[in-house]
Amino acid sequence: MSRPIPLVYPVAELIAFPEEEQGVLSAFLEKLQVTPYWSGKNPRGAKASIRVVRLSGGRLEDWSVKKGLPLILIADPHYEVQAKLLHPLIKDLVWFGAWTADTFALARRIASMAHRLLEKPPARTGPKPAELKCDRNGKVLHMSLSSASRMGGTPADFLGKQWLSWLEKTRRQVIQSWLREGISPHGRGLSDCLVRLPQGRWSFWDIWLQPWESGFSVQLTDESEKKELVDQLEYTLTHDPLTGFLNRWELRRRMEQHSQTGGGILMILDLDDFKIFNDTHGHDEGDKMLCRVARQLREHFGPDSGLARLGGDEFSVFLKNTRMDQAVRRARSLVSLMARQRARNGSSSAPSISVAMVKMSQGDTPSQLFHAADGGLRRAKVYGKARLEVVKEMRINPPSVRASWTLEVSQALQAGQFELWLQPVRELKEGEIIFHEALFRLWTPAGLVSPESALPAVERLGMRIQLASMVMHRCLELLKMNPRLRLSANIGREILSDADLAHDLVSSTRRAKIDPRRLILEISEETGLSELRAGKLLAQKLDRSGFCFCLDDYGRGAASLMEVIDLPIRMVKFDPRLWRQAQRPSRAQKVVTQMVRLFHDLEIQVIAVGVVDRKDLGHIRAMGISHAQGFELGKPRPTQNVLPPKSPMGPVFPPRRPQLSETMSGRRNGFTEKYGKGSRAK
Repeated sequence: MSRPIPLVYPVAELIAFPEEEQGVLSAFLEKLQVTPYWSGKNPRGAKASIRVVRLSGGRLEDWSVKKGLPLILIADPHYEVQAKLLHPLIKDLVWFGAWTADTFALARRIASMAHRLLEKPPARTGPKPAELKCDRNGKVLHMSLSSASRMGGTPADFLGKQWLSWLEKTRRQVIQSWLREGISPHGRGLSDCLVRLPQGRWSFWDIWLQPWESGFSVQLTDESEKKELVDQLEYTLTHDPLTGFLNRWELRRRMEQHSQTGGGILMILDLDDFKIFNDTHGHDEGDKMLCRVARQLREHFGPDSGLARLGGDEFSVFLKNTRMDQAVRRARSLVSLMARQRARNGSSSAPSISVAMVKMSQGDTPSQLFHAADGGLRRAKVYGKARLEVVKEMRINPPSVRASWTLEVSQALQAGQFELWLQPVRELKEGEIIFHEALFRLWTPAGLVSPESALPAVERLGMRIQLASMVMHRCLELLKMNPRLRLSANIGREILSDADLAHDLVSSTRRAKIDPRRLILEISEETGLSELRAGKLLAQKLDRSGFCFCLDDYGRGAASLMEVIDLPIRMVKFDPRLWRQAQRPSRAQKVVTQMVRLFHDLEIQVIAVGVVDRKDLGHIRAMGISHAQGFELGKPRPTQNVLPPKSPMGPVFPPRRPQLSETMSGRRNGFTEKYGKGSRAK
């Protein structure tokens, strides 16, 4: 009994395919009885019988190192391949076609060519191709009636004609090179050829050439209808159905292609607090908002800027061959524009946006860029939202936030388990308390959470607006209970970035019959200046209504004097790093002193924060600063320890160890005895 002859499968070496395509394409090829292996990854020691090269960038000579193996070239539709570049590969080229996003269709074509080379072509499916018999110069000598009818004519319309003139230039030159070299017995083919038939009709054909006794035969298969379906499928597989932008995988593929020849700028854009809007208004309204944002991005960056939707409310922009300063200007203008729209229309119709930007150099992989950009986006979310974060290093360390705090903070906020602690701001001549700053303190079952841990968790949860609303209403309750109290709260950034919250503040103040001058809205220069610029008109309306704005952390961020002068700011808190540099006679002392005089001339009250000892008070007075805040002048204390004991406001949690109480007016005589009587700044 004779042994069965083992089946011999063709082995295909695949070169320059993206990593995300390799696994799926390998599985399809194995099902089609083709053994695949990737360039440099051949653990089984298989000997390739055919090479498959993906042309998506680079130079053709990079893939022509190995000689003698039959070659299949697959080019991207937007990758222009010239005949002179194909000339060094013509001898080995057996099939030249276009890339398709349908991985199974691509695997089927590769398998068909591989089996044909082993003289075991698979059974033909689909319509029978039209066949021409041509001489060595390409003139049609013979054609059957059925073949002519498939091409929309009669044999008389084609006999004696030069069929090569029907093809586009690149593919015509490829076939002419094949004819000069001689067609191998197994034949050669082209796919997706745009053919203009003698009757003036254009269509897409697959062409296969085989030698014939007097020349060669040409088989033409009409693929027009199939190509239209493939194009639709390719669009579906590479684009987002809601916005029409590229999807994540197509963007990565194009970035990988471009990284071989040049650099660019990658931006990751994320809508602020979109989850809250989606949960409140429903998914249909959320989809409409995403479409509005997509139209705005297309108008701002242009249709050819590599716009993509990564998923949910996250978008990306890939700018080729763009300078960093140009990209920064375009991104900042977008952030400011959307912040102004949100301040004018409210969060219910216009969201703000956070942007992270990273520069791509030649050779950088998409994975590295996305990892760095994601870290920058998390940083932008934690430190303020509605801002641009430029990633200067590929490896960025995002701000550390304990993951365990996220759930605890969410539960505590939903239950309203937070307190406002009050820290006094004093006038330095008599020690009188001008107002108290309301500081946010959150209680969880694990104990008191520090603001450094709680606030980043709030940003991650997207509950910044809700927290500002709760703090605002808690402040109004305290002001209503104690007519002598005046408070400041660091919620101005949220109020100016959300028109709905601003309107709620005005209406709630009027209903409670509270003088708006008793509530000071603080804005941190480091995190909230973009919202302040965007909400300029809203800030002016609130200023006319009586509310006072205070710019906190002045000297830490990037505010200029023109911005301070142009906006309705009545108070400025100097960051300790600013006024401490002016303690010794130096250039910094002159600058800070002149700055204080300028603010006094503008009727802007200057407050020095971070006072920790008596020496600081003398230096502050010497600079002309008449108000200060710090542990030396009063530590933050719970409201029940600051307000009069008859206040109905009790502690949310069980009482803790009692602390020294502090009256609203302060102890003027004790303050004068302890610190001395200072002079008011002129």
